[in-house]
Amino acid sequence: MRRSQHSTKDARAGGSALGGVKALIFDFDGTIAAVPHDFDAMRRDVVRAAARCGVEGRRFKRLRIIEAIEYVAAILGPGGEGFRAQAAASTRRREIEAARKGRLIPGAMAALKRLRTAGFSIAVITRNCEEAVAITMRGRELPCDILLTRDHVKRVKPHPQHLRRALSRLNARPGQSIMVGDHPIDIEAGKALKMRTVGVLTGSAGRKQLEQAGADLIVPNVGALARMLLMGFCPQGRMRAR
Repeated sequence: MRRSQHSTKDARAGGSALGGVKALIFDFDGTIAAVPHDFDAMRRDVVRAAARCGVEGRRFKRLRIIEAIEYVAAILGPGGEGFRAQAAASTRRREIEAARKGRLIPGAMAALKRLRTAGFSIAVITRNCEEAVAITMRGRELPCDILLTRDHVKRVKPHPQHLRRALSRLNARPGQSIMVGDHPIDIEAGKALKMRTVGVLTGSAGRKQLEQAGADLIVPNVGALARMLLMGFCPQGRMRAR
C-alpha cells in the first residue's frame, strides 16, 4: 500500500476487462473495517467549540462533522483558523480512540488481494485521517494501489473531488469503475460521477437505506462482491441484495 496521494500508480497493463470494470474504489469504515466511532461525541465537541466562538450549533446541525467545521471556520473568517485547529484536533483524537478498538471485517482483506491479483486497480478512500487508518490496520498492509484519506484531499466524499482524485491516480474513467461502500454517502459520491455503485451490508446502513440512495447492487460483504466480479459479473442496473 502507498499511503500518500503522491505515491501514485497507473493501472496495471492488461488490467481486468471483466464486465468492463478496470478500477474499484472502496470505502474503509464499515466496508473493510469495523470502527466504533462516537459521532455524537464528535459533534458535541464541534458544537461546544463553535459556541465559544459565538456560533450556535443550530446553524450547522444538518451538516456532517467535517463540513460543519469548515462552515464555522468560514463564518469566522480570518479568526476561524483557531477554531478549525481546535475542532479538527478533537475530532482526530476521538477518531484515533475509536481506531484502537477497530477490527478488520472478516474476508475483506483477502477479497481485495484476490481482486488485485486478477488485475483490478484498487483505491481506498475515507473521511478518516491517515493515522486512524494505520492504527486500525495494526501494521498490516492495505492491499490497494492508493489510499486517499481526508489528509490527502481538500474536499472529502461525498464531494466528487475525492473520487476524481482516486480515479486520476488509477488512470481510470468513471465508466470503467465501481464505488463500493456501506453508507449512502458512498453511493451518493459514486452517482455524482456516474459510476456504478455497490452497497455492502457490513456497516451502519441497512438494505433499504442503500436502495434509497440508488445503489446498483447490494451485497452482504466485500467478499461476495469479489466472487461475483471474478466470475465475470458486472453490475449494470439496480439489483436486489443477495
